Amino acid sequence: MKLRRKYSHIQKRISTGLLILAGIGFSGSLTAQTFAESPTPANQTYDSTLAYFLVALAIILLLVIAILGRVLIVAAKIRLDREKQARVRTAGLMIVFMAMLQQGVAQKLTGAMPPADSRVTASSIYWLLVIIGTELIVILFLALQTNGLLRNERAAVAAKPSVTKKWLNWLYRKNTEEDLVILDLGHNYDGIRELDNNIPVWWKLAFAGSILFGAVYLFRYHISNTAPLQQAELKIALMRAEEDKAAYLQTAADHVDEKTVQLLGAADIAEGKELFHKPGACLSCHGDNGSGIVNGAAGVGPNLTDNYWLHKGSINDVFYSIKYGWPEKGMRSWKEDYTPLQIAKLASYIKSISGIKHAAAKEPQGEMEVAGNSGAAADTIKNTPK
Repeated sequence: MKLRRKYSHIQKRISTGLLILAGIGFSGSLTAQTFAESPTPANQTYDSTLAYFLVALAIILLLVIAILGRVLIVAAKIRLDREKQARVRTAGLMIVFMAMLQQGVAQKLTGAMPPADSRVTASSIYWLLVIIGTELIVILFLALQTNGLLRNERAAVAAKPSVTKKWLNWLYRKNTEEDLVILDLGHNYDGIRELDNNIPVWWKLAFAGSILFGAVYLFRYHISNTAPLQQAELKIALMRAEEDKAAYLQTAADHVDEKTVQLLGAADIAEGKELFHKPGACLSCHGDNGSGIVNGAAGVGPNLTDNYWLHKGSINDVFYSIKYGWPEKGMRSWKEDYTPLQIAKLASYIKSISGIKHAAAKEPQGEMEVAGNSGAAADTIKNTPK
């Protein structure tokens, strides 16, 4: 009886809504007719573009009404499944209403279609607005009724376990109270019961997967040799690291300093020679050929072509001397004039002319370079005797 009263209430709601909609449509028709029959100026017409837009909008809303009407009918059938007679009356009422509504709207749309010329009358626009307004009200009513009918269905669906939960239960195979009675072995240790449990499905799948992985690994690394083993992977990684290092040094050559500088190639040495002979640069103190003779007389700087050095002669030491200078001995710092890469090229050129003998050269100064005596720290270089 309670269920019958609920379904009767649904029927009353739908019937009342249909009567309200019918009244709204009738009043809208009277309003539009009043507007259409009211005296209007002869020139009160509208562009046909507006009429075409309103017709298209009305057709779209009519399709929405048809879809929502179908949904509402299905929802009513679901709710009234146990009350066949009530279901038939409700569904039939909705079908008749939808058919009448669509037929009436179609007739109005056909009559409101703009003529071949570019202007339409005011009455056509009024009729289109009434149709669109009625359709919007119908859509709202159908949406509210559908929501009410499907509320309980949504709650029932939410109460059902999700697909993910079903899969987790299957993988874990959680025991129910009936399972506990069957699986109990009768051993109880301080409240801990011993059960004859089966291995969970996830454990079996993981075990089978490990066997499959081992077979694939064995075939790939030890039979087909399509992938390198650990030692080969290490060698490949070291080779790639060297290649990456070389590429980095090429793109970041200006990051070189007195600790990382190395002798450069012939092309860089040629550029270093140009820097050496730049006006106002090294040749002013060390001579055009680095012999220490400037304009036929001994210059300020020492001879760079012999094997004697005031501050040691490794590529690192020469780079340091050019970069920071020796102000107390007349050697200025060139780090503000040249980039680290240019200083490296200049130091490489100076090392390339070391050991060349000239007829006119400044006497040796400092200590003779000994193999391995290079790379001294700045403090050690500064304390070296002249």
